[in-house]
Amino acid sequence: ISESKHIKRVMAAATSPSGIRNDVLLPDAVRQYIIEHKLEKVVTSALNRVILQMPEDPYARLAEELSKSSFSVPRFMHLRPDASKPRKQLNFHVVVSSRGVNIRIHKLTLGDVFHVEDGSEERWISFLQDFFEKSFSDIYVDEYLSLDEHCRELIAATPGEVDELKITMSLTNQLLMAGAAATNNDVLSFIQHCLNKVGCEQVSMPLRNLYDLGTWRDRWPRFAA
Repeated sequence: ISESKHIKRVMAAATSPSGIRNDVLLPDAVRQYIIEHKLEKVVTSALNRVILQMPEDPYARLAEELSKSSFSVPRFMHLRPDASKPRKQLNFHVVVSSRGVNIRIHKLTLGDVFHVEDGSEERWISFLQDFFEKSFSDIYVDEYLSLDEHCRELIAATPGEVDELKITMSLTNQLLMAGAAATNNDVLSFIQHCLNKVGCEQVSMPLRNLYDLGTWRDRWPRFAA
């Protein structure tokens, strides 16, 4: 049997209408709970996607797939260095917690906004990990509208001269993408969700060209475009 046919057979068996084996032995309350929350269907579907993709870290991918069915908003936890990239590039995985499970949901890079000299890579990595954990840990990802304040704290904590605007925009934009990924939204839908959360009823002016940008920034000063 070819590998693809074998996988299809495994999936077919897993999604068999017969459902959980020996479910007759389950107490009524447990059986009803499984049915009500569609646990069997959700877990089987997530496992099937992991089997089809066969990722290097199946447990992390399985947790990521299961988190898509979670109704709770994830929280930022910490940065984990990306071992597949040169240390000097300052590449990290953004790790969030969804219902107690830590998940890597976005790749973040800061090597293009900091001047990292040879031999100082580990110091920079430790500095950025410590800063992220102190400033962002346990913050809900959809509190994005207030994250720029924390991003500016990075400027004050960074040794030497830095490009404040470049660093702030890079970090806020990458956290925007991380938040959208963590909530299974595209970027614009995620921003709309964040606005709805704070009860914002305003509607922005059209942003059609560079001439609109000044007016737009006056009304929406906390957004970087």
